Amino acid sequence: MVNMKYGAQVAKELTPLWITGPLVVAVYIKTVWVICSLYVFSFKKSVKLVNNFSRGKVKEFIRVHLWQHMVYFRNLNYIEESKRMWEEFQVWIADKCLDFVESMWSCRQTIGFLKMANIM
Repeated sequence: MVNMKYGAQVAKELTPLWITGPLVVAVYIKTVWVICSLYVFSFKKSVKLVNNFSRGKVKEFIRVHLWQHMVYFRNLNYIEESKRMWEEFQVWIADKCLDFVESMWSCRQTIGFLKMANIM
């Protein structure tokens, strides 16, 4: 139809757009789908964490993994050992916090990049 109305040259120039246009739209749709999936995953994890907290699983985890070790070392009266354990605990907590912040920051950077590239 374009060939008949505008000529073969115009149809030849429009051919790359007819090929890349649907590909760009498909990539855009897939990107939006991935971002929506990320939000759904994050929401499900948040709901699971709230449910676990309300059922007392978080309290049980803290009691078993943290408090029992502190009581154990306090009863042994090993000052140096308890200091080392406290330092390891602080490093562990810092690593967990940094992992969480890093995951949120990478998600933020990805969304910022997509906005900068005018994909979103």
